[in-house]
Amino acid sequence: MARIIGDEDAKTANKLLDKAEMYLKTRGTENARIWYLIGSSITAIIYLIILCIIGFYRSDITNSYNLDTFEIIFGTLIGGLGAVFFIFTRSNKIIMDPAAGAFIHYVESASRVFAGSLGALLIALAINANVILGIIKYSDYSFPLLLTLCFCAGASERFVSGIIKKIENISKTDGR
Repeated sequence: MARIIGDEDAKTANKLLDKAEMYLKTRGTENARIWYLIGSSITAIIYLIILCIIGFYRSDITNSYNLDTFEIIFGTLIGGLGAVFFIFTRSNKIIMDPAAGAFIHYVESASRVFAGSLGALLIALAINANVILGIIKYSDYSFPLLLTLCFCAGASERFVSGIIKKIENISKTDGR
């Protein structure tokens, strides 16, 4: 308003307002992205701590349950790290609303990591049940292959949905 009244130049005033609006929008989006990355990083740190603890007690877990249980738990957590990888590599494509505030970005990023873990859990269970890629269990590198697939499951939303469709098709053909 000061530019319009003082300079009597509405066009210049509107250009300055547009620049100010763009600046605020850009800074707000940057803040939202930072909140999102912080939320996923904190979740990743928690997952890494749990992975270290589980790795440290591997023999106790395999003695109490079995090796498959350890591998499924480990694969599930690796899937969460795959989701963090997805967030870090594609955060510029994730639509964020700075007006929503920090808390919602923390929660949303943590839930994306958790969803990646659930996808990895599905993959690990399907492999151990010989529903998909059961041949991996008989490979010399079964554990690294399982972890790789779980990581990919956490990082890719399409990978898990494709596996779900395959499982549905198998159950349809079996008449279940």
